[in-house]
Amino acid sequence: MRAWLQKWAAVLGISLVGPVFLGFFVTCLVQGELPSRRGAVIRASGEPFLFYPLVLFLICSSAGLTYLSVMFAIGYIRGRSGR
Repeated sequence: MRAWLQKWAAVLGISLVGPVFLGFFVTCLVQGELPSRRGAVIRASGEPFLFYPLVLFLICSSAGLTYLSVMFAIGYIRGRSGR
């Protein structure tokens, strides 16, 4: 039972990685701020030529990751149904 729960927790975690990143970067776009590790914030009002291409690149890459993680979950569930 424990192995079954661990396996499904891993599947759920992998399938949520992409949507979480996508939601975070869309929120950054709406707020107009992109935080960094060093505490500096890239703002849309201060540096629009850096902010918008960077955020759009991050949104596109996280959308691709979302696609891969959802396809993994669907493939895993479809593969399990035949057993």
